[in-house]
Amino acid sequence: MGGSWGDQITNEPTRASSGTIPSNGLNYDLSNGVRSGRSSYIDFTLNKDMEARSNGFLYRSSNKREDLLEYVDDTQLDGIGEFTVLNEAGIRYVNALPLRNKDENNLSYGMRGVTSFDEADYIAFGKNDEVKLGSTQLMKYASSYLLTEINTPDYIDRTYDGPTLDDFGGYTRFSYSKEYGEGAGWYKWRAPYQGLRYQRNELSDKRYDLGSVRVGEKEIYYLSAIETKSLIAIFAPAIRINYKSLIESIYTLGKR
Repeated sequence: MGGSWGDQITNEPTRASSGTIPSNGLNYDLSNGVRSGRSSYIDFTLNKDMEARSNGFLYRSSNKREDLLEYVDDTQLDGIGEFTVLNEAGIRYVNALPLRNKDENNLSYGMRGVTSFDEADYIAFGKNDEVKLGSTQLMKYASSYLLTEINTPDYIDRTYDGPTLDDFGGYTRFSYSKEYGEGAGWYKWRAPYQGLRYQRNELSDKRYDLGSVRVGEKEIYYLSAIETKSLIAIFAPAIRINYKSLIESIYTLGKR
């Protein structure tokens, strides 16, 4: 079966029909093939505009918090520094803390001549450099953005310094502590932790078998505080012994 929306598709919001509003909400008229328009608006700010000021105040970025400006990447001015989502209820979500990755390698090697395997976990120990496929991403890039504040529709930043007690309306402010990243040592990861992920291709000819590995470095932050006008929640992360960055010898082995 197939179908079509028709010729009257539009991104304009659907208007409520006139008349009495029923108890279960607005009576939307979806006749004539017209569908509801977009319900959220997404905006972003480039790194080069994150610190733009007028009369000493940040005016281009949604983020007005001075403590987050240290995370702006001045080496990639045309990269995205933040993005903001405004939903249909008028609530605004600001994501102004980028999580960056760098020096990523996604490689596959030939398995010809390799004899050491872990059959249970499909891990191969050794590789044949005659066949090497894959990609390398050396430059830093933001893979995701942490939520830094939520504003209600009536929120007004009176002093242009981000969510503070002197502002009107409601807000929720999120703060983070950096565990790994720029200035703190990058978290080195590798998958699998040792050896290569064995990929058997043709059962009759092992020349086409491959061993793959992914390595890279990334930033890690932990949530440290959530603040509203009436409540503050403080988070104290426990010291972990099972989530350490790779030692240099194992990390370097995956990049060869």
